[in-house]
Amino acid sequence: MSPSPEEAFYLWTAPGRTVNRGLEMQKITAAAKQRLSSPREAGLSLFQPLPSSFNILEPQEKSLQSLDAITYFVTSTSLDTKLHPLWPSIRDWTILFLRNVLEDLYPTHLTPKGLGIQDQIFFITSHVIETFRAYGLECQRMPSQAPVIGHADLLLLDHILEAILVLLGTSHYWFPIIWIRFLPLISNELVFSHFKSAMERFRDKYDVATLCVQGLCCRVSMAGPVDPFDLMCHLSLISIIMTHIPDGLTRMLARSLVKWVCVAFAHVMSIQVTVPVVCDTVATVVQHSCIVINFAFLYGFTWVVEALDNGILLLATKVSDMRIDHLSSKVNIVRFYCGVVGAISPFLIHRSVLHRVRHGLLKLQRKISSRSLELPHALKPVLANLENFAAAIKDGMQQFIELKESKCCSNSLCPAKTDTERSRPIAFKRCTGCLRAVYCSEPCRKIDWKTGHRQMCKTKEVPKNGLSALPSDFDESFARYFVHSALRQDLQELAGHTSIEFDLRVSPPKISTKSLDQASAHRVMSEKEVLVDVIFPGERREYRMTYLQSLEMV
Repeated sequence: MSPSPEEAFYLWTAPGRTVNRGLEMQKITAAAKQRLSSPREAGLSLFQPLPSSFNILEPQEKSLQSLDAITYFVTSTSLDTKLHPLWPSIRDWTILFLRNVLEDLYPTHLTPKGLGIQDQIFFITSHVIETFRAYGLECQRMPSQAPVIGHADLLLLDHILEAILVLLGTSHYWFPIIWIRFLPLISNELVFSHFKSAMERFRDKYDVATLCVQGLCCRVSMAGPVDPFDLMCHLSLISIIMTHIPDGLTRMLARSLVKWVCVAFAHVMSIQVTVPVVCDTVATVVQHSCIVINFAFLYGFTWVVEALDNGILLLATKVSDMRIDHLSSKVNIVRFYCGVVGAISPFLIHRSVLHRVRHGLLKLQRKISSRSLELPHALKPVLANLENFAAAIKDGMQQFIELKESKCCSNSLCPAKTDTERSRPIAFKRCTGCLRAVYCSEPCRKIDWKTGHRQMCKTKEVPKNGLSALPSDFDESFARYFVHSALRQDLQELAGHTSIEFDLRVSPPKISTKSLDQASAHRVMSEKEVLVDVIFPGERREYRMTYLQSLEMV
């Protein structure tokens, strides 16, 4: 069975897979070599000038010979061609070729000899990028001896990007996969600035963030060993987009992002490595995985649910059993993972998160017992705090369930709004679309769907559109109950003229007070803002205010 285009691409270009890549490159090289009468002709054709009015629809023999020659050159030499004496000329030729030819390139056009120009351009571009990648890795190993990246190199990056955009007509997965080869270069401030501006320039035409997630999904879902460098580049690119490009995260595949990052995390932790450089690479992958997951958590509890469904807690067994000999890398991996586990605590007030955490911790305990694993010392208190906080929230939720307010059907036409009007207790069920509405029966759900819930559920609160679903009525009511109960327990400690701050972002939650003088220098939080900090933690006030507006409509 032949591989898919995505799999074929990785077989061609992934470092360390020269055996799989060799067959396809030999076919391309042989086709180009057939049309050249001698190696000397190949060398001379490299420097044939291209006419400025070159049109791919009317191929000119000399230009096609130049294309064949450079294809033959780049596919028959090793990746380390940056020291080759012809490399500067090839770089200049590539700039000229991409500028004059690719504007008229049609992906479906074939040369008279039957070999696709698109395939040749792809291999040329791929090889140029591999050379830059090798250069970038050398810069990391020997920064004091690395040559300076100049504007001519950045010009080449620009034209390579334009070439890839042309190829995007039929093969959009090439864009993120090829561009990640430049990631080792972004430590250079000039290259990073150029990289960011290029991403921003094309983000309106192509959903770059979504393409990057698709590339990550393709990579981790393939059979066989996973290259840590590939994963690190994908995760680094996603982190850059989220951090530096406006609306980068909200344009992604939302909860699918968390899913595939968790899968990538699990793949990387299964790699057995002993070389310190590779250990550092694995630690970097874990770091970027945790950064991506933590960013996603800030946008709502549905991302937390997605992470829990994909075994984020069970990754503790892989962290405990990781086969990495480098001590500093182990310490960093444990520290990053502890940060992700600790970030789950504020979302335990959501029933969907609480149930998954409790079940996940039980599964984790059974796995640890059956395999006789020893958790890292830094991870034990983090998991213990999460378990204790979950138990406290569960107790508070059990008390709240007994209140009549929590047993209210979302259907305004429900014949019996409370359990006191029913003959027996009812198990309320939540809408699976928006995760907000709860119903006492199937008829009530159907009535509410037809009388307005359908429009609201489909347009405003669909998680897959990149927007976190609003909490259910139960979650909102329980959050108010939880906050007020905690305040009542500590009333004796509160002074008469103070500002109250309730912080659920730490475990266990704590209440702090400020005098009026201190409050004047800080924002005094209203009751609803307290609620928003509980449900929607984070430092981004604009998102909290958006959530406040949604509460006003409830």
